[in-house]
Amino acid sequence: LADLKPGDAKEIIQSAAIRPRGAEPFRGAQEMHIRLDRLPPAALLPEDDLQRRFDDDEYVISAAQAPIGPAPAPDSALDEYLEGDPFVQTMHPRITRLANEITAGRDNTWEKAQLIYEWVYTNIDKTAVLSLPSALDVLQTKEGDCNEHTVLYTALARAAGVPTRMAIGVVWSDELGGFYYHAWPEVYAGHWVPVDPTLGQPIADATHLKLLEGSIEQWPRLTPYLGQLDIEVLDVR
Repeated sequence: LADLKPGDAKEIIQSAAIRPRGAEPFRGAQEMHIRLDRLPPAALLPEDDLQRRFDDDEYVISAAQAPIGPAPAPDSALDEYLEGDPFVQTMHPRITRLANEITAGRDNTWEKAQLIYEWVYTNIDKTAVLSLPSALDVLQTKEGDCNEHTVLYTALARAAGVPTRMAIGVVWSDELGGFYYHAWPEVYAGHWVPVDPTLGQPIADATHLKLLEGSIEQWPRLTPYLGQLDIEVLDVR
């Protein structure tokens, strides 16, 4: 990475964009029906209430609805989504202090999630970089792309008691005219809701196709998709 020049990250993002066949998506879509080709062998994309598989190669992605009312208390099955790791330093005093400041006086899980979204979106400069980020690094530099936004958001949300997981996949870009590789957090507030503090979406739209879930250590599993994935958009609305 030391030999990379400023601007290289942006060029890599643009060169890796996936130009889809079929209908043209748009930012803010509420539902997208796609067919995937050239998936890696034995690839199994995550499925949940928002991303559903039909047949072997078709998926429908829906935008989440905002949670209504207080979220139920998290059960033990969600404990892993409140824990830290070497990149998501949930228990570090700087992280816990900031999380408490952002969510002061709020008990509602979804309200906390949205307050943290607003802080990260507003305070972190949108800059394309090539790095393996940690939440503390991002808090220090206050800049980065989707990886940095996602790692910092996850650390702050977990520190505030909001179960949060990280997703990586592709998202539509009106500017690039294609899908590009992207990371975003998902929070549990009675049901899983993806948010996107990089793109400024309090609830992520339906053009977010999730390929993987997990910590940064899992992200190299994205490599087999690079330069291979082919997308046909069957319908978008």
